[in-house]
Amino acid sequence: MFCTKCGGETTAMTAYCPQCGKQLRFDGGVRTPRLERDMANRKIAGVCSGLANYLNLDATLIRIAMLTAAIAGGFGFIAYLIAWIAMPKNMSGQAPYALPPAA
Repeated sequence: MFCTKCGGETTAMTAYCPQCGKQLRFDGGVRTPRLERDMANRKIAGVCSGLANYLNLDATLIRIAMLTAAIAGGFGFIAYLIAWIAMPKNMSGQAPYALPPAA
């Protein structure tokens, strides 16, 4: 079985991809997404990559939108600083919702 997001190989009974954390099958639990700064894929502070993970978008699109907003009127710079202060860090070093490897 292969993950449809990253292409990593998984076993048939795996609920989450060990490489990217994408849910492969429903395990009965409810997971609510958290807005966290992604410290593994960050460029400056991880705000754009964390927002991209939360919205399930490409981080490059978020970075371009923030840069455009910063150049156009300065709102992007202020929003980035506020998000940098307000968003908690994802210190696990993995994609959100990634489960630890099975023993």
